[in-house]
Amino acid sequence: MLERERSGAPVRLPWLFPLTYALHIAEEFWGREGFHRWIARVSGRTASPLVFWVLNVTCLALMVLAIAANARRPRAWVLPALATVVIVNGAGHALGTAITGIYSPGLVTGTVLWIPLGVGTLVVERRRVGARALGVGIVAGLLVHAAVVAVAAGTLPGR
Repeated sequence: MLERERSGAPVRLPWLFPLTYALHIAEEFWGREGFHRWIARVSGRTASPLVFWVLNVTCLALMVLAIAANARRPRAWVLPALATVVIVNGAGHALGTAITGIYSPGLVTGTVLWIPLGVGTLVVERRRVGARALGVGIVAGLLVHAAVVAVAAGTLPGR
């Protein structure tokens, strides 16, 4: 069982997010052609490895900072937001693979690690924080994921 802090939140659960994110980044970069090449091929827009690394390392650092800040001053919506981000990302890789018929680097970690981690976190957090905070977290996670996709799309110059 996961150790719990005084507020009832699992102490170690949040740190699974950056750990699995590091694995996800590795799969996205080194999986077959790499996600930056895959997205360039399916979107028709060029993508550089440098942009891939800058975006992902920045997001990983922000994730770690959010978890650390939340450990000091808990907010009920933070873990549901992280859970939503990883579920959407994992589902995006599955959908991208299904639509194109081409393996989307990140598919394995997205579906084997992130979707179960996200869904499990939402189940735990629903019991712990209630429906309202869960809903706020889900909306926040959707907005964060949309913002990251928008930034990533904005860095891809057309051919």
